[in-house]
Amino acid sequence: MSDTKVMETIMKEKSQGSSNAQIVTKLMQDGVDISQIRRVRALYERDQKQSGLGNLSSSADGNGISRMRTNNGKTRSDYSNKNKNNNNSSDEDKNYSNYRIKSTPEDNASISHTYDDKDQDFM
Repeated sequence: MSDTKVMETIMKEKSQGSSNAQIVTKLMQDGVDISQIRRVRALYERDQKQSGLGNLSSSADGNGISRMRTNNGKTRSDYSNKNKNNNNSSDEDKNYSNYRIKSTPEDNASISHTYDDKDQDFM
């Protein structure tokens, strides 16, 4: 039996609600080798995965619009581009940065202090 015929049989039996064990038993009775069943089942499952939720080409309405999450707010670069284009921006607007804030050594001094049994605040 060819792979396409085995695939058609599997799809027909799945649509009828047969279990995997029943499908395999029927195919074995028709003379299909177990290695061919496994190979075709792997192809069938791969096809099913490709038409899942993560695929951008398949959607509920068929027009190819992705239903994945997207950002809907402004980013830091949007604010900085606004400031570059607007010469009358305030001083606060010029403080926006695309980079993370770096801590100063004074900030690190309070963080690095740990309490132990030799400390007077230790309970």
